[in-house]
Amino acid sequence: KIELDGRRVRKCTLDPSPNGDRRRWTISLHEGRNRQVRRMFAAVDCRVVSLVRTAFGPVELGRLRPGDFRRLTPQEESALRQAAGQGDRDKQSKTDS
Repeated sequence: KIELDGRRVRKCTLDPSPNGDRRRWTISLHEGRNRQVRRMFAAVDCRVVSLVRTAFGPVELGRLRPGDFRRLTPQEESALRQAAGQGDRDKQSKTDS
């Protein structure tokens, strides 16, 4: 159990590299607190050299480089809204009318 800013960090998954490289890990977070990964690793006396974000919720980032962006597909936008608990905006606006 690790605390950051006086609050426990929500559970995350931590998987070693499939090729056996003990220096590389895949971590899946369920919240994104400031410098969370670096601070969690520091709490267990491990140093993070680099981080690569591969997805944001249900949206896979693909080959985006730092600073690049792209438009979400309609399916990604809907999946992101579902993950945020907002549901589908079009369906929601129709029921509000």
